[in-house]
Amino acid sequence: TEMVFDTLESKYPDISHFGMFHIRRGDAIEECDTTLRKISSYLSCSLDRIEIYGNISIMLSTDEHDPCYRSAIQGMIEVLG
Repeated sequence: TEMVFDTLESKYPDISHFGMFHIRRGDAIEECDTTLRKISSYLSCSLDRIEIYGNISIMLSTDEHDPCYRSAIQGMIEVLG
């Protein structure tokens, strides 16, 4: 992972920070509430006032196969970040 971030930093010098957000939907669906409502609440709290850190890029990874779910998460990140 460190090598990936080092490469990103060298290729995208205008980005101040890179972050990773991983949502487990398949094997952890019974253990973690990953509904859109819960993720929205988490992101709203986590990304509150994030602009003070400069230009940030967040990479999303998930084992979710539903493109509508993934698109909704991406939209939340774009609006909040």
